Amino acid sequence: MILKLRDSDFKTVTRSKTLDIPTAEDHTLFKTVSGLFRKLFAQGVCVRLIGVTFTSLTPHPHRQEELFDNKGGRSWEGLYQGIDGIRHKYGFKSILRATSRGGN
Repeated sequence: MILKLRDSDFKTVTRSKTLDIPTAEDHTLFKTVSGLFRKLFAQGVCVRLIGVTFTSLTPHPHRQEELFDNKGGRSWEGLYQGIDGIRHKYGFKSILRATSRGGN
């Protein structure tokens, strides 16, 4: 993924990070891009543009199972499939993460 920041003086800085394993888990993507942002952002600087790009996407992420993971990633898969089903039936905004509502 690539994070691009542009300040009020039009100075642009980009940073990228490649994940070790493919993922479709939004919390993993958000955590990674948030980490890149925290490293780049300086307090007191006016940000004009924040851009996030995801690259090397695949239609169906394949997950290498962890050797000692008893659940085999099933808990996250089931959660995301359930969320997708609710959003498909009732619309995207029908179910959101608590932090999506502007909370901390």
